[in-house]
Amino acid sequence: PHNGCAARGAPVAWAPLEACIKPEGEAARLVLLDGVTDPHNLGAVVRSAAAFAVDGVIVAGPSVPPLGGAAAKAAAGHLERVPLVRATVAGDVLARLQGEGYWTLGAEAGGQDVAEIDPTHRWVLCLGAEAKGLRAKTRSRIDERVSIPMDPAVESLNLSVAAGVLMYGLVRFGGRPKKA
Repeated sequence: PHNGCAARGAPVAWAPLEACIKPEGEAARLVLLDGVTDPHNLGAVVRSAAAFAVDGVIVAGPSVPPLGGAAAKAAAGHLERVPLVRATVAGDVLARLQGEGYWTLGAEAGGQDVAEIDPTHRWVLCLGAEAKGLRAKTRSRIDERVSIPMDPAVESLNLSVAAGVLMYGLVRFGGRPKKA
C-alpha cells in the first residue's frame, strides 16, 4: 500500500563479482543462492545478509527472481545496501572464489552442525533452490557441508530462515570445519 506517498526510483543494478571480493588476507563473507526463484526469499536473504555484514549476495541459475516489488518489500530497504551479483553458473563462481581464498560451505541436511565450526575469516555460504537444493556442479565445488540441528519431526526450514540461522552461526561460531 502506498499510504499516500509516491517516489520515483531507478531499478537496483546488479554488481560485478569483483565488487564483492575482498583482497586476500581480509575478512570476507558472501552468500550464494543457487537456483532460487522466489523473490520473497531473495529479499529476506538480503535483509539477513545486511544484518550480518555480508559483503554480497550472489544469485546464480538460469532464471532469477526480479529485484522489484516482492524482493524489495521482503528486504525492507536493504536491496541497495548489500551488493547483488547475477551469475549463470554457481560452480564457476565458486571456483573463482576458492582461487581468492574463500572457504565454500553448502547448506545441506546431514552436514556439519553450524555450531561445530572453527573461525575462518573468508567464507561463502551456498544455499540451493527451495525444493531442489544445490545443483550438482555447485555441490562438486563445496569444501564442506553445513546444517542446522533440528527436531527430527521437522523436515526443513524455509530457505530464507535457514539462510539467516546459518549466517548467524557462521558469524558467531566461525566458518571452517574443526580440525581433529
